[in-house]
Parts: sequence; C-alpha cells; structure tokens
Amino acid sequence: MKLKKNAIKFAACGLALLLILGATACSKSESETTTTTKKTETTTKAKETTTKAETTTAATDTTAATEATTETTTAAQSDNSADCVGITNTLISQWNTLGTVAAGFIDYDANTSWTSAEGITYYKVTDPSYQNFGDLSNLVYGTVSKALASSEFSNVTGEGSGTSNFVYLQSGDVENPGLYMIQSGRGFLTITPTSDITITNATNSSFDASFTYDNYGQQDTMNMHIIYEDGWKIDSVSYQ
Repeated sequence: MKLKKNAIKFAACGLALLLILGATACSKSESETTTTTKKTETTTKAKETTTKAETTTAATDTTAATEATTETTTAAQSDNSADCVGITNTLISQWNTLGTVAAGFIDYDANTSWTSAEGITYYKVTDPSYQNFGDLSNLVYGTVSKALASSEFSNVTGEGSGTSNFVYLQSGDVENPGLYMIQSGRGFLTITPTSDITITNATNSSFDASFTYDNYGQQDTMNMHIIYEDGWKIDSVSYQ
C-alpha cells in the first residue's frame, strides 16, 4: 500500500516536473522567438542602416565624381581656351609682320633699281629675312590658310596671274639678282588688342577669336576664324 502511495507520489512529482519543464520550455521558446524576432528586427534595421549608408555613400561618391568631372571639364575648357588665346596672340603678331611686308615696309636700296617688262620700277630688297619668294611664301603660308593666301596675298607670294600688281618680283638682272620691291604708298595698321580675346566655337580643328583694337582712336572689333592646316592659320578676318 505504501509502495502504491509512493508510486502515486512519484508519478505526481513527475507530472509536476513535466509541467514545470514544459512551461519552462514554452517560455524559453517564446523567449527565443522574442529574442530571434528582436535579432531579426535588429539585423533588418542594421541592413537597412547599411543600405542607407551604402546609398548615401554611393550618392556622395556619385556627387563627388560628378563634381570632379565638372571641375576636370571646366579645367580642360579653361586650358583649351588659354591655348586658343595663346595661338591667337601668336597669329596676331605674324599678321602684323605679314601686313608690314605686304605694304612694303621693309629695308630696300633706293639706289639699286630694276624695271620690269611692264615698265614698273622695283628697288632691291636689303632686308636679310626676305631675299627670295621662298622667304615670302614661308611668311604668308605660315600665317594664313591656302585659301586666304590665294585670295589676298598672291601679290606677295608672286603666285597670281600677271605681275602688274605684284609688290615683289625676282629680278631678271644678271648683274643685280635678288628680290625687288615696288616703291609705293601702301597703308597698314598694326593690330593691338585693347580687350581680352574671346574664344568661341572651339574644336580640335578650328575656332573663332574676337577682340577690340584701336583703329586710329576708334575702338573696332576684329574677328578671326582660325583653322588647323599644317599648323594653326588665319582663314578669314572681318571687322565691325
């Protein structure tokens, strides 16, 4: 009888223990679920934070890259513009030299003359820089395009038809060979920019340059179209 009672007590204790263990297990399960949920939420938030951080970083990188590209482009444009201004200044100087030579303002010997077949008197050039048509052609074609040379400076290069309007002729005089120049009053204005040079329409092969200059006390504008033709050359000039 005692054994039976003890068995019942043991069974009751076992049932109570199972109930306690079961409740603990269930609580633990809920705790794990809660903990897991919290971990999941924390992980999700962490991922969201990471994603936001990555997005922010990407946006920052994109902005920085865009700004860097803009700065690089601006710097490149600035460098190109500076290059074009430098080229224009060089060509203005050459244009002035060409204008001086085309007008006949170079050294010559008034005592040594030669008369052409057309009856025009020319005087011997003594300027060491210009002793033949090759020297004159180098100046012309080093400054202006072939098209402009043909239309405006054939009387300097000696490449036009006829010789009556030529500024220079190669002497046929055996005793006094060399380059001769016609003596006449031809005008020429030295161009000196009085404003910054403005560059527009710039490409790898051409650009436009404009600036003001002093035209005998009046401020006028000179426009140059410059092209790359075996080097940078003035292709056309206009005034306003």
